[in-house]
Amino acid sequence: MQDDTRLARWLSGEMEPEEREALENSPEFPTLSRIKDNFEKLKRPEFDQLTILENVLRHEKTPVKIIPFYKKAWIRVAAMIVVLLGIGIVFFMPKYQIANNNETLAFTLPDDSEVILNAGSQAKYATWDWSDNREVDLTGEAYFKVAKGKKFSVKTELGTVTVLGTKFNVRSRLGKFDVICYEGKVRVTFGSTEMVLLPGQGISISNDDAQMLPISASEPEWLKGELVFTQESFDGVIAEIERKYDVKIKTTVASSQEFSGSLPGTDLDTALKIISLTYHLHVEKDANIIILTPADARP
Repeated sequence: MQDDTRLARWLSGEMEPEEREALENSPEFPTLSRIKDNFEKLKRPEFDQLTILENVLRHEKTPVKIIPFYKKAWIRVAAMIVVLLGIGIVFFMPKYQIANNNETLAFTLPDDSEVILNAGSQAKYATWDWSDNREVDLTGEAYFKVAKGKKFSVKTELGTVTVLGTKFNVRSRLGKFDVICYEGKVRVTFGSTEMVLLPGQGISISNDDAQMLPISASEPEWLKGELVFTQESFDGVIAEIERKYDVKIKTTVASSQEFSGSLPGTDLDTALKIISLTYHLHVEKDANIIILTPADARP
C-alpha cells in the first residue's frame, strides 16, 4: 500500500535516513524538491489586531449627501427634456432612399404613392407631416406613380414638378432636367417659367433652353433595363454607363456630338461597342476601369 504520509514526513524533516536516501534517488525527487523550495519561500502574513482596530476607529464616515426635493424635480425635468429632444430629432428627421450604381430601388411613400429610383439616385422626404406636405427632394432620376390627394411636388436642383395624381418620370443630371408625363398631368417649374405636360408629353431643359421630347412608351425604358437617350451629351452617356454598370470610365475625349438611341443595360461589351463606333473610339479594359481613346490617335 502506498504511504500517503511520506511527503509530509519529508517536508517536516521526520523521515528516516534510509527512506530519505531512497526518496532522493527516486525519479520524482526533482519535482518534490522544487515544491519544497517554493513552499519555504511563502511567508505567513502578519495580522496585527490592535493596529486594524485603531484604523477603523480613526476612519471618518462620509456624510450622506441629501438632495432637496426641488432639485430632484429639476433633474427629472431635465431628463425628460433630453428624452423628448432625442425623440423629436428622430421624429422630424427626413427619410432617405438611395439607389446605388448598378441597381434600382422601389419604395412606397406614406400615402402609398410608388417611386422607383434609377441607378445612382437619391430621394429625401419628411414623413411626420406628409399628408399636408407631399414633397420629395430628388437627386438623379425616378419614376413616380402618385396617389390622388393634395399637391405632390418633386424638387430638384434644376426645377420642380407638381402634380395631383399621375405617373411621370423626372431626371436631373449634369445640368439637364427632363420630365415626362405618362398619365394625368404635371406642372413643371424651372426658373421663372411654368409649363403643363399632358400624357405622352415630355420636356428637356438645359441651359435655360427647353425642348419637347417625343414620347411613345407607356413607362420609362430604364425600368426594363434599357438605356435610352435623346440628344444626350457624350459626358451624359458616359456617366449613365458608369452608373448602370458600376464601372469607372477614363477618357480625354471631348465631343460635342449628341447621342440619340438606346444601349443595352445588361451587356457592357455591346454598349461600349456602340459608343466606340458612334464616336470612333478605342476601348481598353483593365479590371473595373475602362479607358476610351480616339481610334485615329493609335498607331
